[in-house]
Amino acid sequence: MKLAGAVVVAAAAGCLVARTALGNGAFPDSQAVITPADRPHEILLATNFGLITSTDDGGSWTWSCEQDPNGRRNLYQLGASPGRRLFARDSSGLVFTDDRGCRWTAATGALDGAVISDAFPDPNEAARVLAIAAPRGAGGGAYRLLESSDGGATFPIVRYAAAAGDTLSGVEIARADPATVYLIILKGADLAPALALSTDRGATWREHDLSAALGTGSVLLIAVDRDDPRRVFLQVNGPSANVLAVVEDGGTTVSTPLRLESGFMSGFLQTSGGAILVSGLVGADAVLHRSRDGGRSFASVPAPPTLWGFSERSGTIFGAARIGSPFAITTSTDEGTTWQPFMRYEDVGAIAGCVQDVCEDSCLTQAAVKLWPAQMCMPHSSPPGDAAVVPEDAIGDATGGASEAAPERAPDGAAVDDGPAVVSMNDRARPAGCACSTSTAGSSGWWASAVLVGAWWRRRARRPHAFGRSKNCPR
Repeated sequence: MKLAGAVVVAAAAGCLVARTALGNGAFPDSQAVITPADRPHEILLATNFGLITSTDDGGSWTWSCEQDPNGRRNLYQLGASPGRRLFARDSSGLVFTDDRGCRWTAATGALDGAVISDAFPDPNEAARVLAIAAPRGAGGGAYRLLESSDGGATFPIVRYAAAAGDTLSGVEIARADPATVYLIILKGADLAPALALSTDRGATWREHDLSAALGTGSVLLIAVDRDDPRRVFLQVNGPSANVLAVVEDGGTTVSTPLRLESGFMSGFLQTSGGAILVSGLVGADAVLHRSRDGGRSFASVPAPPTLWGFSERSGTIFGAARIGSPFAITTSTDEGTTWQPFMRYEDVGAIAGCVQDVCEDSCLTQAAVKLWPAQMCMPHSSPPGDAAVVPEDAIGDATGGASEAAPERAPDGAAVDDGPAVVSMNDRARPAGCACSTSTAGSSGWWASAVLVGAWWRRRARRPHAFGRSKNCPR
């Protein structure tokens, strides 16, 4: 399971709380939660402004900035043990990190600078990674499925070359059988969908035409069944609805058990217990559907939180909350019936030490839009008196009284009372959503933070690296 290749953006009517956008025009938002089963205390939250990490079950959190000059990193996926290399897609192509975001390396060779439409690390073999390279610009060329045998560093093997005019929209290796690989092909200008199946690791392929069952248009590969390698879940982006399709027997049988009219699916999870969860948005309303019969039928779960993607570990489901929620991660221990707040952005305590210098500017940008207190951006190595650049009485004067503590957390939403990989469909342009939740913190508390931000900038101006470089983190 993985992030899907794209999302059809449905118009979301309703209210929006004004918030300052990031440098790439996006609002701060979560993308996916990653909970590796063999690292039971580690939790990763992928966002559109970097990576947030805990190694103590959520007791403490650190952040590393996105480090993509264009601010468009997405499609986060974790490779197999023992390395657990973390992959992502950005403006330079496919990138990876072995130290949870301290340093990112771009894939080279055939993928050097390529446009990546999808990628998938083998869930059983750390050295094997598949990636779809799309032709760049209007100069022609064809889509290709490439394979790496060195953990995503190079991609010298061509496993599939598409015909001219055809599009490859998704690829995935079956967890239960690494020799089984699926590829979605959209044929010609009409985008007639076909499912290509290989049972010999991509050496040969058999294609199944899906257009009679699904029509023409955008179709994406969501996941291969965790237990049955001949069963696949697809996302069909129709003109008026998002449809979940289930393809069985390697492509011979197709059913459509779930349809979101005027909406889109945002997350998918097949739990270790067999339940399947699909989150989404219909208009401005969050929806959550659950199947307990293997995806043959779905029932709506009442009053769900607004979620992008899921993961599961030891029976606990982790959800990445969408913008406007009073939390960044929420959890459920009853297959999605009830949800509890688990982590808020303001719980992040520090920039990861390995990227302190390159991420300070971005950290202060997030503080300015009230994502977290500005104090979080200061180096841990600074002595307590270092913050005395702004005397306490000066902050008190600015706020009309004594110094205030960090702003209070936003109230929990009324809807809120180890294992498979992450699936989130939040990796391209998406609607801002109805972000009506507001913080209960008074403006004076954030005025104090603004004063502190200004003082911090003045202190940094005396440091050689403070100016004269991009505010985005260099790779």
